[in-house]
Amino acid sequence: MRGKQAYDAERNIIVVPKLFGKDGFWASLKTDSPVSEKWVNAATLGMKEVGEEFSGKIGWVETEMNWPINHMVVPAKKALKCSKCHGKKATRMDWEALGYPNGDPKKKKSGGGRKKLGLIK
Repeated sequence: MRGKQAYDAERNIIVVPKLFGKDGFWASLKTDSPVSEKWVNAATLGMKEVGEEFSGKIGWVETEMNWPINHMVVPAKKALKCSKCHGKKATRMDWEALGYPNGDPKKKKSGGGRKKLGLIK
């Protein structure tokens, strides 16, 4: 896949723009500000969200991404079963690192899942 991505023209790194949500780039298309300002705002918000600095100067660079033809989906026979990630013998997931302080969100003791923990709306 080929395209152009925004980058910090001063720091020479690809930026992570905030694209979705109330203040994201796509919502900003409803405003009258110039598109260039919308991209700077999206990059400022996105980089702040990921803890990176942003100079405020946007450039565009051609990029290329290679994806496996199957889009990284395994055949059904090789798909993981629930028990690979959830259950007493499951060791595949580091739930705390994923934002679940009490472990597996499927277990009642963990606080009731992603919605109750405020991880999804």
